Formats: sequence, structure tokens, C-alpha cells
Amino acid sequence: MSVLMSTGRLVVSSQSKLPGSAPPFDLPLIDGLGYVKSTDLFPAHEFTFLIFWDSNCPRCVESLRQCQAFYEEQLAEEITVVGLHADEGEPFEMQRLIETSGIFFPQVWDIGGSTGRSYSVSLATFTIVLVDRHGTVVDRKDDPQGDMKEILTDMLSTASASTPEAQKTPVGFRDDEETTPVWSAAGLDFRGDLRLRFLSIDSRGIGAVGPYGEELRPGNDLLYRFDLGISRNITRHLRVGGLLRIGNEDERILEAGPDYLGSEWGSAFAEITACGALARFGYYRISLTPLTLMRWDWEDNPRIGGSAGCGCAAAAGVLLVESLEELGPELLLEGGVAKLNKSGFETRAFWAIPRRASHTDYREVRATGADRAKYSLETYGFEGLWRRADQRTDSFWKAGIRIAGTRENRRSVNFNRLGYPAPDPWSKSVLVSADWNVPIVRSVDFRGEWILWNEAEQNAEACCDTTITTKGYGGLAGVVFEKASGWSLRCDYLYLDSGFYSPFAALSYQPNRQGVRFSAQAPVVTEIVSASFFYKRLRETDLSFPGAHKENESFFSTSLDLEFSIGIGCSLGWLDNGVWRNGPVEPVDDVRRALVVETRYRFNKTSSLQAQFQRIDRETTLNGTTYESLANLFSVYMSAQF
Repeated sequence: MSVLMSTGRLVVSSQSKLPGSAPPFDLPLIDGLGYVKSTDLFPAHEFTFLIFWDSNCPRCVESLRQCQAFYEEQLAEEITVVGLHADEGEPFEMQRLIETSGIFFPQVWDIGGSTGRSYSVSLATFTIVLVDRHGTVVDRKDDPQGDMKEILTDMLSTASASTPEAQKTPVGFRDDEETTPVWSAAGLDFRGDLRLRFLSIDSRGIGAVGPYGEELRPGNDLLYRFDLGISRNITRHLRVGGLLRIGNEDERILEAGPDYLGSEWGSAFAEITACGALARFGYYRISLTPLTLMRWDWEDNPRIGGSAGCGCAAAAGVLLVESLEELGPELLLEGGVAKLNKSGFETRAFWAIPRRASHTDYREVRATGADRAKYSLETYGFEGLWRRADQRTDSFWKAGIRIAGTRENRRSVNFNRLGYPAPDPWSKSVLVSADWNVPIVRSVDFRGEWILWNEAEQNAEACCDTTITTKGYGGLAGVVFEKASGWSLRCDYLYLDSGFYSPFAALSYQPNRQGVRFSAQAPVVTEIVSASFFYKRLRETDLSFPGAHKENESFFSTSLDLEFSIGIGCSLGWLDNGVWRNGPVEPVDDVRRALVVETRYRFNKTSSLQAQFQRIDRETTLNGTTYESLANLFSVYMSAQF
């Protein structure tokens, strides 16, 4: 369905018609070095190919490479190719992906995807639209299959051979045009995200846990969430919008993240873009590095399970049981962020309040057992990134420095007024890290992250004004081999001393650990069957108990994935996790094994249904006493974006 708001009249249709006028646009280049305006672009060339894509499209990058080959052949002709990227990811990362892949034709950033929707382009769908110099759409291919160079050549030959004079209409909308999708009306752009999950947990024994080490409660649960994003371009440089959320998830997920919103009903934002700079106030998504600000690092865990680090309810419990959130690096914060992207350099600064202050008076705490009042928690940070292309390896030299800090604002709560006998404990921290990527040979890079400064101050006792200061160092480094055909191999060394403290580091990174990790992925049958392998071995850097041996941990995982072109897929995986300490002082032997079987069906590129069975066996021996547990988890999960 599509609708059009024109002179106050609403037109409804099942599909846009060709030929017709191409909807106008005025969008910034991803590299931040200017804008592309359709009224200037179309008349300057006999034909213009508009290539719509986003990073959620699995074949888009390879298709863009093939479009690049066509573009290079047309440099002397009045033919041009322009890419329109609709994903709301970081422009710097998108530019890195584009240039690393050898794609150099102009790429613009379709902020919010409004231009794509005006051309009736579905989410995560590679689409080619051919427009002549009069602004008329003369051909179109949605999700084309085959070699893009040949497809573009055929489209150009057909259009050149016969372009009716009647199609030569001015650029702009007509009353009989039907090009705007259903989720764009009255100048508003809409984006919906629906998630629904049924989860059944059957656990037996003592200490039953899930695939990430989270505590389990037996029972059945049906969770749902509907997110509706609304945005509007007020001017060329100003966009505003909001997020409406409806669901039945526990309110505690707002405290545990990764969506740190002040209200369970949603939030709002205002965004300004100009001259390669962006400033956004309200809610925004962000991630830095695994050791500074990141929800989840897939390179530190196998795909079928993993480790939630501390194992506390606020961090691990919401991974599966309490929340519908999918594991990923980004966090959703409220505050402000500003970015500037210029000629290979990018800087970004942000500030947010992940936790609002709570005010509970002393009598209510004593009478009802309610939680004590808490200071608001604020976080802030800065990053500077530099890169330079390496022609020898088709990769990039990259360097970055990042600062991430947190503090509890002691002005946000007046404990004397609330009747408390002493101030509440407070803390603050700051972490500075540097990261790099050094090309070695083609497809092989050396990369890592090192902590330059890490200091935390904690007033842990409510009765005393005694501050405990800790300092920590460490980092990770390794070699990465990646091929476009799907082969990859990563080898890393990790070291974090006992003083490491980062409240928003990726969940699986713990202080007082050092060791190695290896991961590999390879296609067994091209585009159908792939296999993956993961192994991690860690050891304590310092003794946790006087006289005890150092604690050890190992992770082993392997999985096999099948994906068919008809949308059906399935996976089979095995995980073996062990934690042990030998010797007479505080001995422990904790073994967790998981079997994961999954089948899924993708209705389209943005909607899917999956059923999953997980069986987790655990055996724990503490001081000579053995505890056994078994957990069976069955879930049906449906997600749809539109």
C-alpha cells in the first residue's frame, strides 16, 4: 500500500507506477563533504542510477562492488550512479565499510529513510531506480538477482532505446502520483518494530542457569513490545521525532539496560545536521569500544551462548529472561551527542543520564521496605578517530582515543530533607583508552585496544566519608583475517588487572582476567551452510584469596548454520564452559554444557519467526559438595520491522 498527501487529498494505491516523476531529495554525503540535491543531479546527466541499500541487507556490499565496476566504465559518459544509504548507523563506520570494499561512487545518507520510503523501497532491500535528465523514473529493479553490472547495462540499453516524450515531465509530485509508502504521510515518517516471545522454562536441581549464566525461574512467560518511531524533517538541517513504546516487560529493564530511558513509554529527540556535523538532543543509540562503552561484544562470546560477566541480576538476568532486547553493541541513552566528520577524521562527544535520581523518604523506607533514594547516574565521553587508506592491502590504518566517565550527581538528592541519618554511598570513574588497526597483508590486520588511564572512586560506606580509589590497566590485541567470501579467523590476547572498572564495558569483560581467545568461521557450502568455532581460555591475574590457587575459565563452542534462499534456516550448536580452582583453599569446579537447536523462517528481509530449544546441564562442586541442575528452555520468537 502507498499513500500520498497532495493538496490536502489522500491517495491510496497498491503500488507506485512507472513511468512517473522521481520524488525530490536533498541529502548529505556520507563523508560529510557536501549535499546532493535531486534538482541539480538529474538535469546534469542523461541518466542517473539511484542505488538504495542499507547495512541490514546481507548482499548489499557485494552488489555495490558490482555497481562500482559499471560506474567506472561510464565515467566518460553522461551517466552517473549515486548510492542512498538508509540505515541510521554511524556515517563514519559506513564510510569505512564503503571505502574498504572499493566503492567510490557518491554515497548519500538518507537520514531516517524518508527518501527511500518516498520511492516505495522496502526495508533492507537492494533497489535500483533509473531516472532520466527530466526527473522521470524510466525503470526500476527491486531486489535484483545476478550480476549488478549486467543488470545496470541492460536497464540503460532499454531506457536509451525508448524514452517516450510524454515521460519528460518536470521533477516533482503530481496529483496522480502514488509514490509515498503507507508509513510516510503528512510529512511524518513512521518506523515500527514489533517483538513477541513465548518462553517456557523447566529447571531442576540447585543453581540452574541459562546459556549466558543467568539465573532462571521455572514457568511460562509471554512478552511483547511494540516500538513506534516517528520523525519529521522540519528543514534541510533539522529533524525531530519521538519513540512510543508499548509492552509488558518488567520495569527493571529500564535500570539494567541497554535501553536507559527515563520513561517506560518512550522518549523524543531533535537532530541538527550541517557541514559534516551532527548534534542530537534526546534519545540516541551509541557504542564505543568493548572496554569503554558497549553493551555486548560478539567477538568475546560464541553465538549460541556465552558469559554475562558478573552474573548479577541487573546485568545477566535481562539478557534473556526479563527483556526482549536482542544482544548487540549499542546502548540507548537520553541526553545529547555531537559529531563532526571531516576528511578522514571524526570526533564525537556525548552526555547522558542512564539512571534518574529517586526520592524516597526515610519513613517510607522503614515502613514499606522500599528502596532507598539514589543519586542520578550520569555518563559522558569523547572519541577522536583517524584513518588512512592503505592501497597495498585495500584496508585502513586507523587510530582512535576514547574517554568514558561516570559520576553519581550528589546534588540530585537531598538526604537531610528526606530524613536519612547519613548520605548515600556514591561513586565516579573515568577511563581513557586507545585503539588501532594496522594492515599487515591483504585481508590480515593487527588491531587492539589498550587502557591508558582507569581510575574509580567509591564511597562504599553510608556511615563514613571514606573514599576508596582504584586504578586499573590492561587491554586486548590480536590478528584478524577476513575474506569477502565468508572466511574469517581471529586470535586475541586479553589482559585486565584487578583494578579495572568500567560500568558500561561489554558485559562479558571482567577485571582480574588474562588469556587468549580464538574464533573462526567458514562457508561449508557457499551461501547455504557455514560452520563456526570459538575457544577462550582465561586465568586470574591476581589471587582472589590468600593462599589459594588462581581461578581458571575455559569456553568452547561450535555451531553449524544452514540458510536457504526460500527463507528457511536452522542451526545446531554446542557449548562447554568450565570454571575451576584447584588446591585446598576455596576449591571450585563449575561445568556448564549447552545444546542449542534452532529453526527459523524469514517472511521477508525484516520479519521472521524462530523456534529454539536450549538444554543446559550444570555441575558445581564447592568445598567437596556437588550440586547438579538441568534446565530446558523452549521459545518461539517473532520480530517484524516496517
